[in-house]
Amino acid sequence: MPKGTRIEASQRMHRRKRQIGKLHTQIADARRDHQHQLTAKGVASAQVIAIEDLAVRATACGMGRKAFRRGVADAGLGEIRRQLTYKASWHGRELVVVDRFYPSSKTCSACGEVNAALPLRDRQWTCACGADHHRDRNAAINLAREGLRQLNLSNTPRSGGIDARGEGACASAGSSVDGQPTSLNRELNYRAAKPRSTRRAGLEPKRRVVG
Repeated sequence: MPKGTRIEASQRMHRRKRQIGKLHTQIADARRDHQHQLTAKGVASAQVIAIEDLAVRATACGMGRKAFRRGVADAGLGEIRRQLTYKASWHGRELVVVDRFYPSSKTCSACGEVNAALPLRDRQWTCACGADHHRDRNAAINLAREGLRQLNLSNTPRSGGIDARGEGACASAGSSVDGQPTSLNRELNYRAAKPRSTRRAGLEPKRRVVG
Protein backbone atom coordinates (compact mmCIF):
# COMPACT_ATOMS: atom_id res chain seq x y z
CA MET A 1 0.00 0.00 0.00
CA PRO A 2 1.51 3.36 -0.98
CA LYS A 3 2.53 5.73 1.79
CA GLY A 4 -0.12 8.30 2.65
CA THR A 5 -3.06 6.17 1.54
CA ARG A 6 -6.13 6.90 3.66
CA ILE A 7 -8.00 3.85 4.91
CA GLU A 8 -11.74 4.16 5.30
CA ALA A 9 -12.88 3.80 8.92
CA SER A 10 -14.61 0.54 9.74
CA GLN A 11 -18.01 0.21 11.39
CA ARG A 12 -16.30 -0.87 14.60
CA MET A 13 -14.27 2.36 14.65
CA HIS A 14 -17.42 4.42 14.10
CA ARG A 15 -19.15 2.63 16.99
CA ARG A 16 -16.15 3.21 19.24
CA LYS A 17 -16.10 6.94 18.37
CA ARG A 18 -19.80 7.22 19.23
CA GLN A 19 -19.19 5.50 22.58
CA ILE A 20 -16.30 7.83 23.39
CA GLY A 21 -18.44 10.83 22.41
CA LYS A 22 -21.22 9.73 24.78
CA LEU A 23 -18.72 9.34 27.62
CA HIS A 24 -17.33 12.83 27.06
CA THR A 25 -20.88 14.22 27.03
CA GLN A 26 -21.69 12.52 30.34
CA ILE A 27 -18.47 13.85 31.90
CA ALA A 28 -19.22 17.39 30.72
CA ASP A 29 -22.79 17.21 32.06
CA ALA A 30 -21.58 15.93 35.45
CA ARG A 31 -18.95 18.68 35.67
CA ARG A 32 -21.48 21.37 34.73
CA ASP A 33 -24.00 20.10 37.28
CA HIS A 34 -21.34 20.11 40.02
CA GLN A 35 -20.33 23.67 39.15
CA HIS A 36 -23.91 24.91 39.34
CA GLN A 37 -24.52 23.20 42.69
CA LEU A 38 -21.25 24.57 44.08
CA THR A 39 -21.87 28.16 43.02
CA ALA A 40 -25.53 28.10 44.07
CA LYS A 41 -24.58 26.87 47.54
CA GLY A 42 -21.87 29.53 47.86
CA VAL A 43 -24.19 32.36 46.86
CA ALA A 44 -26.95 31.14 49.18
CA SER A 45 -24.69 30.75 52.24
CA ALA A 46 -22.71 34.03 52.19
CA GLN A 47 -23.53 37.70 51.75
CA VAL A 48 -19.96 38.58 50.68
CA ILE A 49 -18.02 36.25 48.38
CA ALA A 50 -14.30 36.72 47.84
CA ILE A 51 -12.46 34.99 45.01
CA GLU A 52 -8.94 35.26 43.67
CA ASP A 53 -8.21 36.73 40.26
CA LEU A 54 -6.34 33.69 39.00
CA ALA A 55 -4.67 33.44 35.62
CA VAL A 56 -6.48 30.20 34.86
CA ARG A 57 -4.96 29.62 31.44
CA ALA A 58 -1.42 30.20 32.69
CA THR A 59 -2.05 28.00 35.72
CA ALA A 60 -3.32 25.15 33.56
CA CYS A 61 -0.36 25.40 31.19
CA GLY A 62 2.72 26.16 33.24
CA MET A 63 2.39 25.01 36.86
CA GLY A 64 3.07 21.70 38.53
CA ARG A 65 2.90 18.23 37.08
CA LYS A 66 0.77 17.15 34.15
CA ALA A 67 -1.83 15.62 36.47
CA PHE A 68 -2.11 18.93 38.36
CA ARG A 69 -2.53 20.91 35.15
CA ARG A 70 -5.21 18.50 33.96
CA GLY A 71 -7.00 18.82 37.29
CA VAL A 72 -7.00 22.62 37.01
CA ALA A 73 -8.45 22.39 33.52
CA ASP A 74 -11.12 19.91 34.62
CA ALA A 75 -12.20 22.10 37.54
CA GLY A 76 -13.39 24.85 35.17
CA LEU A 77 -12.33 27.75 37.42
CA GLY A 78 -13.21 30.32 34.78
CA GLU A 79 -16.74 28.93 34.49
CA ILE A 80 -17.12 28.95 38.28
CA ARG A 81 -16.17 32.64 38.37
CA ARG A 82 -18.65 33.41 35.57
CA GLN A 83 -21.47 31.64 37.41
CA LEU A 84 -20.63 33.35 40.70
CA THR A 85 -20.70 36.73 38.97
CA TYR A 86 -24.21 36.51 37.56
CA LYS A 87 -25.68 34.54 40.48
CA ALA A 88 -24.34 37.08 42.96
CA SER A 89 -25.98 39.81 40.89
CA TRP A 90 -29.28 37.92 40.88
CA HIS A 91 -29.38 37.45 44.66
CA GLY A 92 -27.94 40.81 45.68
CA ARG A 93 -24.63 39.44 46.94
CA GLU A 94 -21.28 41.22 46.91
CA LEU A 95 -18.56 39.52 44.86
CA VAL A 96 -15.02 40.73 45.61
CA VAL A 97 -12.13 39.79 43.33
CA VAL A 98 -8.80 39.78 45.18
CA ASP A 99 -5.65 40.59 43.24
CA ARG A 100 -3.84 37.53 41.91
CA PHE A 101 -0.53 38.65 43.47
CA TYR A 102 -1.95 38.70 47.01
CA PRO A 103 -0.01 35.97 48.94
CA SER A 104 -3.08 34.14 50.23
CA SER A 105 -1.41 30.73 50.49
CA LYS A 106 1.86 31.98 52.01
CA THR A 107 0.34 34.30 54.63
CA CYS A 108 -0.24 32.84 58.10
CA SER A 109 -3.89 33.36 58.99
CA ALA A 110 -2.98 33.35 62.70
CA CYS A 111 -0.15 35.91 62.93
CA GLY A 112 -0.01 37.47 59.44
CA GLU A 113 3.59 36.44 58.73
CA VAL A 114 4.35 35.79 55.04
CA ASN A 115 6.30 32.60 54.27
CA ALA A 116 7.85 33.71 50.99
CA ALA A 117 9.92 30.51 50.65
CA LEU A 118 6.90 28.18 50.68
CA PRO A 119 7.15 25.86 47.63
CA LEU A 120 4.13 24.92 45.55
CA ARG A 121 4.37 21.21 46.35
CA ASP A 122 3.92 21.71 50.12
CA ARG A 123 0.24 21.31 51.01
CA GLN A 124 0.87 21.43 54.77
CA TRP A 125 3.19 23.93 56.42
CA THR A 126 3.95 25.27 59.89
CA CYS A 127 4.44 28.96 60.61
CA ALA A 128 7.14 30.34 62.90
CA CYS A 129 4.39 31.16 65.42
CA GLY A 130 3.59 27.43 65.70
CA ALA A 131 0.34 27.40 63.73
CA ASP A 132 -0.20 24.44 61.40
CA HIS A 133 -1.89 25.25 58.09
CA HIS A 134 -3.40 23.42 55.19
CA ARG A 135 -2.46 25.44 52.13
CA ASP A 136 -5.91 25.69 50.53
CA ARG A 137 -7.85 26.25 53.75
CA ASN A 138 -5.39 28.91 54.91
CA ALA A 139 -5.70 30.65 51.53
CA ALA A 140 -9.51 30.61 51.80
CA ILE A 141 -9.38 32.27 55.23
CA ASN A 142 -7.00 34.96 54.00
CA LEU A 143 -9.07 35.62 50.87
CA ALA A 144 -12.22 36.02 52.95
CA ARG A 145 -10.51 38.51 55.24
CA GLU A 146 -8.98 40.43 52.36
CA GLY A 147 -12.37 40.60 50.67
CA LEU A 148 -13.94 42.05 53.81
CA ARG A 149 -11.06 44.50 54.16
CA GLN A 150 -11.65 45.74 50.64
CA LEU A 151 -15.26 46.35 51.58
CA ASN A 152 -14.22 48.45 54.59
CA LEU A 153 -15.37 45.73 56.99
CA SER A 154 -11.97 45.07 58.58
CA ASN A 155 -13.14 46.66 61.86
CA THR A 156 -16.28 44.51 62.03
CA PRO A 157 -16.07 42.00 64.93
CA ARG A 158 -15.72 38.49 63.59
CA SER A 159 -16.92 35.84 66.02
CA GLY A 160 -15.68 32.34 65.46
CA GLY A 161 -13.40 33.31 62.55
CA ILE A 162 -13.98 32.72 58.89
CA ASP A 163 -13.81 29.26 57.45
CA ALA A 164 -13.20 28.12 53.91
CA ARG A 165 -16.92 27.99 53.12
CA GLY A 166 -17.37 31.72 53.77
CA GLU A 167 -19.78 31.28 56.68
CA GLY A 168 -17.80 33.77 58.76
CA ALA A 169 -17.94 36.24 55.90
CA CYS A 170 -21.70 35.93 55.86
CA ALA A 171 -21.92 36.53 59.62
CA SER A 172 -19.54 39.49 59.48
CA ALA A 173 -21.41 41.18 56.67
CA GLY A 174 -24.55 41.24 58.78
CA SER A 175 -22.81 42.77 61.81
CA SER A 176 -22.57 46.41 62.80
CA VAL A 177 -19.96 48.82 64.10
CA ASP A 178 -20.62 50.33 67.57
CA GLY A 179 -24.17 49.05 67.46
CA GLN A 180 -24.99 50.95 64.27
CA PRO A 181 -25.21 49.21 60.88
CA THR A 182 -22.71 50.50 58.36
CA SER A 183 -23.84 51.97 55.06
CA LEU A 184 -22.57 48.87 53.28
CA ASN A 185 -24.50 46.60 55.63
CA ARG A 186 -27.66 48.61 55.07
CA GLU A 187 -27.18 48.27 51.32
CA LEU A 188 -26.53 44.53 51.60
CA ASN A 189 -29.58 44.00 53.82
CA TYR A 190 -31.71 46.01 51.39
CA ARG A 191 -30.54 43.95 48.46
CA ALA A 192 -31.12 40.70 50.32
CA ALA A 193 -34.64 41.73 51.35
CA LYS A 194 -35.60 43.21 47.98
CA PRO A 195 -37.77 40.72 46.07
CA ARG A 196 -36.92 39.77 42.57
CA SER A 197 -39.07 41.08 39.76
CA THR A 198 -42.47 39.50 39.29
CA ARG A 199 -41.61 38.59 35.74
CA ARG A 200 -38.49 36.70 36.86
CA ALA A 201 -40.31 35.03 39.76
CA GLY A 202 -42.96 33.76 37.38
CA LEU A 203 -45.79 35.72 39.01
CA GLU A 204 -46.63 37.81 35.98
CA PRO A 205 -47.56 36.01 32.76
CA LYS A 206 -45.61 36.89 29.69
CA ARG A 207 -47.42 39.14 27.26
CA ARG A 208 -48.06 37.84 23.81
CA VAL A 209 -47.77 40.14 20.88
CA VAL A 210 -50.10 39.28 18.03
CA GLY A 211 -48.99 40.76 14.73
